[in-house]
Amino acid sequence: MRFAVLGDLHGNPPKVIVRNADAIIAPGDFCNAGEIRGYAFRAISERAGGKRNVQWHDLAGKRKAEKLVLDSVRSGRDVLEKLNSLDKPVYIVPGNSDTAGGKKAGPVLARSYFEEMIKGLRNIRNCYCRLVDIGDYIVIGYGITDWPEKPPASFRKTVNRETLKVMGYFYKTVRREQEGLFRRAGKTGKPVIYISHNMPYKTHLDVVRDKSSPRHGQHVGSVIVREMVEKYQPLVMAGGHMHEHFGMAKIGRTVCINAGVWPKNVLLEVEGNKIKDLDFILGEKPSRQSRRGP
Repeated sequence: MRFAVLGDLHGNPPKVIVRNADAIIAPGDFCNAGEIRGYAFRAISERAGGKRNVQWHDLAGKRKAEKLVLDSVRSGRDVLEKLNSLDKPVYIVPGNSDTAGGKKAGPVLARSYFEEMIKGLRNIRNCYCRLVDIGDYIVIGYGITDWPEKPPASFRKTVNRETLKVMGYFYKTVRREQEGLFRRAGKTGKPVIYISHNMPYKTHLDVVRDKSSPRHGQHVGSVIVREMVEKYQPLVMAGGHMHEHFGMAKIGRTVCINAGVWPKNVLLEVEGNKIKDLDFILGEKPSRQSRRGP
């Protein structure tokens, strides 16, 4: 079975370069959250500097923040409609750009639009916290992201208090849900393809390389994904999120793929319990330097 694994799209029409793919894996960030990201990075810097516990929508102002969210959601819907039109099954999870704000941000920002964005799109398969049987394989999805449960003080300064509370929910509830899905998959005897938006915690694929970032040099991958991969050893883990990386790592027997950001593609071909082919493609040709080991 051949998969085209797409990098984060962020509002860009998907260009699927992999020829004769049976299906597509798109691990989130369909929405164009460019201006929101700018405000978010400013908020991170202010929190890191100890100025105030501010969120991105505080900096943008309520009216502008609501407009940015709705524009972003429309761009995500356009991308998903394009993916749907390719007439192949598209296995997806939401990314952090595909959700809005928090409970205190008001009804427009606090609302989740992900289910609405995929409504009526028959080829889009939502795998978020679900087990999807696709014949010879099981797909399990996670999506969004989480951070270390006990992050260093320098990291905690960059995260607002409300987000830390949400992460507490993820560690307790979502971890339990994920383990249940993997146990169910184990009973089928079928190889598992694990789709997550973020990379597993502590590989070379989750290190922040941007020297201007308050998180420069830190690992910001998902603790839950790392735990699931270590414990259950799926055949493949596919994700994105970390734009500065495009390549692979291994955790035990599991090959972890970072598909990067648009317009990058990955060809993943699996046969039985083996990876038959894995190519990282930028433009029309494989990118050999991206085929990195653990």
